[in-house]
Amino acid sequence: MKVLKLRSILAATPLPRINHSTMSRIIYVAPRDKSPSGGLRTQFRHVARLVHHGFDAHLYHVDGGYRPDWFAETVPMLTTQDIMGRNRLNLRPDDHIVLYEAASNSVRFFNQYKGASRHLFCQNHFLMFDALAALQAPSWQALGVSRAFASAHVIARAVKQTLGFGDVPVVPYAIDHALFRPAAKRLQIAYMPRKRREDVGFIRRAFVSACPDLASIPWVEIDGQSEERVASILGESAIFLALGRREGFGLPPVEAMAAGCLVVGFLGNGGREFGTPENGLWCDEDDLFGAALSLAEAIRGVEAGTPASAAMIEAGQRTAAGYTLEAMDQALLSYWRGVIGAR
Repeated sequence: MKVLKLRSILAATPLPRINHSTMSRIIYVAPRDKSPSGGLRTQFRHVARLVHHGFDAHLYHVDGGYRPDWFAETVPMLTTQDIMGRNRLNLRPDDHIVLYEAASNSVRFFNQYKGASRHLFCQNHFLMFDALAALQAPSWQALGVSRAFASAHVIARAVKQTLGFGDVPVVPYAIDHALFRPAAKRLQIAYMPRKRREDVGFIRRAFVSACPDLASIPWVEIDGQSEERVASILGESAIFLALGRREGFGLPPVEAMAAGCLVVGFLGNGGREFGTPENGLWCDEDDLFGAALSLAEAIRGVEAGTPASAAMIEAGQRTAAGYTLEAMDQALLSYWRGVIGAR
């Protein structure tokens, strides 16, 4: 077993020595892509928190030398070389494999061994059929997956109603509030264009055309940045343009709320989990011109220091305050203790 040695941003109390050889292993399967995404960050965080609480948890990646460099965390790693035995996989009947929605290659790999339990951790209900389609499988249960859990209630409802799992517990996202917090604000627009790259140009042109006096407002893209850099940009930005589309949840708007931004834009369906009329200027899906006008409204309100703008920012901070490491830990431990047994 290899250990990914990166500085952890989460406080961890030293734990007593544990005999892992007698414990069930929890193995989260990571995607090949290591570019910035909330889903990958959450997989690492689950494993780190489980280890912190005494579980024998690991992140599996097909290749050695897997090193996402945009956040800091310390987790035990397993690779294909660690899992492969001479005649069969080095798995035990009491191991638990945690798959993601599009993990078709990993399903094929781990299904060489029939004994270990399989779980679906769904972070985006729009992707929940991806592996099934790739494998031409009728259901996740047909692939040996016996349990499912999700990262948001909107996802859990879709998985439960569509995929035939009787119970789909929710392990909510956590925000590092020591990192995502307000700083000295600038009148600038931070934005994450990943899901709506073609729409950003239209929104910017509509914004400038409708409000030429605001044409000099800077726009700062946060895609592809390190977690610390994203937090720094959000902390100093007055406005965040949410460009979510077909989201399972959509972390950037909530991180922006925690950083004291006034949030404008799209909920992307999954954002219904947190979005309210009080905590953001939310637009109808694909109302790009409406987003441009809402940006102008937000900027004018922040610049003037209106009570309505201040109240919306405060409501956003209250929303973000509910997504804590403690809340994640409670739900995460409840799920795995229920599966493996109390610790």
